Amino acid sequence: MEITEAVKTCLSKSFKLDGRASRSEYWYFVLFQFCLYFVGIVIMSLSAAFQSDSGLGIVGGLFLLVGGLFLLATLACVPASICAQIRRLHDVGKPSVYWFINLVPFGGLVLLYFCVLPSVADNEFGECPCK
Repeated sequence: MEITEAVKTCLSKSFKLDGRASRSEYWYFVLFQFCLYFVGIVIMSLSAAFQSDSGLGIVGGLFLLVGGLFLLATLACVPASICAQIRRLHDVGKPSVYWFINLVPFGGLVLLYFCVLPSVADNEFGECPCK
């Protein structure tokens, strides 16, 4: 699965908790989110650094525009990210409730371990997505 296909799949299944997500689908979507956040933060940091005290100006307008777009992108990616992670857990044979391990300190490391595991054969959550 390529990165564009993975992003389209994860965003289209933003509120779909059933099924499975392959390792490539999940990690390409994580890479997309990292790049999106990195670019947004760099642009907002640069525009904040060059903003003058004398008013909003062009740079301040850019800061507001990018900040608003960044907020919308973040809000769009949160449910997609949670659902992709749950579908990735399904792929390794774990139930959805394992996602709540995120709420425990250092639980994210356990979840990271599960997300790195290879896909298992067909299970109760569906066919192996690598077929």
